Amino acid sequence: MEVSLSHNHLILYIIDNLFEAEFRRLEKKLTAINIENKQLLLIKIDGFLYLDKFYRPNTGTLMVANKDMYKNALHKNLWGEMDEHIEDIKNTNKDKLLVKQTLVFLLISCKTWQDIRDALPECLVNIACYDNLSKEYSLRQHEAAYTIQDNPRALRQYEKVLPLMEMYSVTKLLY
Repeated sequence: MEVSLSHNHLILYIIDNLFEAEFRRLEKKLTAINIENKQLLLIKIDGFLYLDKFYRPNTGTLMVANKDMYKNALHKNLWGEMDEHIEDIKNTNKDKLLVKQTLVFLLISCKTWQDIRDALPECLVNIACYDNLSKEYSLRQHEAAYTIQDNPRALRQYEKVLPLMEMYSVTKLLY
């Protein structure tokens, strides 16, 4: 059976699902920093300026400043926490890019759902193929990453990124 999604759509679908919980965790962290900032500054307005950028959580009930209102800076007691949060976001985005590049290598030559199922590591099979995996596709016919066995560079990247894919695949259980 031919793959009904384009490779690009499938890769984006996998990435979105794989990193969904991690970005939810990051959003919760930003919300916590925002709440603490409001308490320290004794304000009700959500959001804050930090390093020339305005941050505002996307969750919960928000009271936002209109264009004429002053936007408060992040309280200095939270600078270290926000630096860590920004670094966490950068690292997550870097991981996301590495996984995406690896998935392109793995899936570019796949033509069927069985090809996709076999190319992907086990931790991504259910994410990518859940609706399309019937009993006929449930068993592997090739080892994971079989599509890049003749590409040493892609194989090295896959081996480097596999622990990241495994880690992010279990974050849904944590967050």
